[in-house]
Amino acid sequence: MKFKLSTVRSIQYRELGFTLIETLVALGLGSIIMAMFLGYIMTQKKLYNIDSLRAQADTELSGGMDLLGIRIRQAGQGMSKDFPAVQLVNGSGSNPDRLIVRIQNSEAYFRTCKVHSSSSNNNYVSIYRATNSNNPSYCRQGTIISDYMPVWETRRVANGGTLKVFFYDDSDGDYTFFNYSSFTTVGSGNNAERRMRRSSGTWSANFANGLSYALLADQWEFYMENGYLKVKQNDNTPENVIYGLTNFQVTLDVADATTGVVSNVNAFSYSGNWKLIRLVKVQVTATLNDQGESYQQVFNYSYYPRNILSVEG
Repeated sequence: MKFKLSTVRSIQYRELGFTLIETLVALGLGSIIMAMFLGYIMTQKKLYNIDSLRAQADTELSGGMDLLGIRIRQAGQGMSKDFPAVQLVNGSGSNPDRLIVRIQNSEAYFRTCKVHSSSSNNNYVSIYRATNSNNPSYCRQGTIISDYMPVWETRRVANGGTLKVFFYDDSDGDYTFFNYSSFTTVGSGNNAERRMRRSSGTWSANFANGLSYALLADQWEFYMENGYLKVKQNDNTPENVIYGLTNFQVTLDVADATTGVVSNVNAFSYSGNWKLIRLVKVQVTATLNDQGESYQQVFNYSYYPRNILSVEG
């Protein structure tokens, strides 16, 4: 049998390489595989960047959250259950919460013997009136006055002449701070009145007679504003603790005083028994930015309060 030369050459060409169709199919498949591979690489790179940002945010948060944790663990130091060592104000809905913690620096405290009305401008707090039967019994506690006044005076002198006082109304939770500078006595005999002099200025609220207390205490208030977690100590200017937050949520595990059953609450008032708090849970939401894209990351923290960690509880 004889073959034509053109037929032989056609067979040889097919044996030497791919046809155009085969080449196009190969290129198409290769492109698809390459695109999938590049997509995988880009996805892994993005995940790596997000993980790196998450780790960086966790590191940056740790300093501020450590400060918060320290104050929570100190809350209630030196305080009885009757004073508000912990208050939690619910931001309602998804709005940021506000957490207030306090410690008492001395067991010496005084009850007021006079109503101090809002906007009044008296520069003293009445803490004792003579043993006149017309005066309430809590205004005639001469022993407490004689025991506690030297404590305050010693601290005042050591502090340079003034002391920061936490003034608290147990009837409604109102409070303020003032600088105490000395004790004075007005009148004599049955009309004698012992006063604690304070810095001038109007009262921010009404402080009830017999239900308001002057304590040597420190307060830290944590809240979120304009993306910052802020802390305000006493009546000082607030300080920025953490930046880049979009939310600050706090809940408390609180035991029932009778049954001991623990429930989770999102608010805790001034009248609550803070020694029933079992756990403080804090959740902060931070914004992570990666090449123009933003991601929300939630970080959770838990702290045991002083009444759990200390024998004082």
